Amino acid sequence: MDYYQTTERYRKREAKSQLRFILRILALLVTLWVGWIIGQNQQWSVFSSSSDRLQELVQNNNRLEQTVAVLTEQLNTEQQRRLAAEALINTEDKDVVSLRKLVARYLAKDVPPEQIRQLLNSLGEASKCRKIEQRDVEVVTPNFGGGNSDRMFLSESLSLFIEGEPGQDANRDNPWFDLKRPVTVRASFLGGEKVANGVLPLSMVLAMEDWLIRIRLTDTDLNGYANVTISKCLIN
Repeated sequence: MDYYQTTERYRKREAKSQLRFILRILALLVTLWVGWIIGQNQQWSVFSSSSDRLQELVQNNNRLEQTVAVLTEQLNTEQQRRLAAEALINTEDKDVVSLRKLVARYLAKDVPPEQIRQLLNSLGEASKCRKIEQRDVEVVTPNFGGGNSDRMFLSESLSLFIEGEPGQDANRDNPWFDLKRPVTVRASFLGGEKVANGVLPLSMVLAMEDWLIRIRLTDTDLNGYANVTISKCLIN
């Protein structure tokens, strides 16, 4: 083997060694590039999933805020209704307060609310009430004071005063009131007073502890008078 052949053989061996090194470098670079691509894809997938989740949370938060706003408005409305009811309770007359106490007492006795409601609704029936007095009472007008206009009932424990508008031809000799116009009824009982207004026939109710007084006014054939019927309604 001469020098030339020996040199050529070492040169080829060196070339193969360099080629293998380059291929290893390329393989390493390809591996790194593929890993980077996979990592980027996974990172984008995580980012996309997080973005979708964040968007869903934002939508849920918006819905919750709307729900909270609606509930807040309902709460404010309920508070205003309660305040109005409390103000009404503070200004309502004694018979309504007595009726509320009566209902509260029966609720405390474990009487079902539906039964109490049915009893109250049935008080207007004739079978639930007993007529105890009936008479004609003068109706006061600006033209007629009427010395006996303030009438006593129930052994002088109930006082009724009725006032109306004068008729077209009303005078002191003919003191009739206009049936087509409202009358005002003032009922005084046990230190309390209730006022009702309306056109005849007109009804009003006074609440006691265990019973109710129903007052009904109707017209009569006697000019200047109204017929008053007093009924006592028991609460079982």
